[in-house]
Amino acid sequence: RSHQNITDSIVFLGDSFTEANQVLYEDSFVNLVGIELGVPVTNLGVSSYSPIIYRLQVMNIVNKYKSNTIIMQIYRNDFNDDIGYFDYGKIKDGKVVAIDGGKNNLLISLLRKSYLARFIRKSQLLISMLLESSTKTTTTYGYEQNVSEEKLANTINIISEINDILTDQGKRLYVFLIPSKSITKTGTCCDEDKLYLRFYKSLNEEGVSTINVRDDFASSKMQEDLFFNIDIHLTTVGHAILAKSIINFFKN
Repeated sequence: RSHQNITDSIVFLGDSFTEANQVLYEDSFVNLVGIELGVPVTNLGVSSYSPIIYRLQVMNIVNKYKSNTIIMQIYRNDFNDDIGYFDYGKIKDGKVVAIDGGKNNLLISLLRKSYLARFIRKSQLLISMLLESSTKTTTTYGYEQNVSEEKLANTINIISEINDILTDQGKRLYVFLIPSKSITKTGTCCDEDKLYLRFYKSLNEEGVSTINVRDDFASSKMQEDLFFNIDIHLTTVGHAILAKSIINFFKN
């Protein structure tokens, strides 16, 4: 399919799944996709980001890249986050044009540029997460399917706007949703993942291109190993399966 040709590089938008601090960069799906397809990749994934912020990235950052291919990763909390960010974002003509990141702090600004400081902070967050999550089970994430039609429609609308903006920039957007962890961990991915089906159906109705990743999750004989037991993120095995889906999509 000619519209899937990648001429130069890929820009990835996403949250902590794309940022992938839980695994080595070499094992992240972003890096694996770039290596297999033989193109440079730019990882703009940031923990806790959601489409309402991706829209700002597309308008203010992605437009400066020559990449004609943009891949957006979505997770289930994005539907709630989009509503929350809208509540305290700066609104102009009904659109969020900025999100308050708090007061400027020179020390924090300098530390963010320090690889050592970022490594220490990453380790601190990981230890904190392990302590808080040690008693949790996969049933903790049963909320995964509970997304109202209103919240789903809101996020779909934002993604559709992003698609239009990128089209005007001469770029092509592709979107995928991380399959349900709770269903995958039971080895039964992904027929019961109703949110996945609702999300893709809505995007297709809007004419937004999607990458189907659930088939590779479903066919994996290692479903129980695709996500960590104690948090929501993908393991190295999960990243490899996700990369496989994206690579096969573009290779067709």
